[in-house]
Amino acid sequence: MKDLKGMEKVVTESSLNWTIVRPNWLAQGQDEQYRAQVGALPAKALKTSFRALAKFMLDTVEGRQYQRQILGLGK
Repeated sequence: MKDLKGMEKVVTESSLNWTIVRPNWLAQGQDEQYRAQVGALPAKALKTSFRALAKFMLDTVEGRQYQRQILGLGK
């Protein structure tokens, strides 16, 4: 946890354009649906598929969303 907090501090204090994603439990599956919430996991989010995480990452980069924000990700 100490290393994670240190990494996030370095990233958030940088001049880079960053997005930090904190998914909940990652599971195998074909589902690509996700819900994202700034600063916390979405309510009642139980698990996220690896495919949904990948889709979120691509959607975020292509849409230039959530710049310089920390998000919770779930379904």
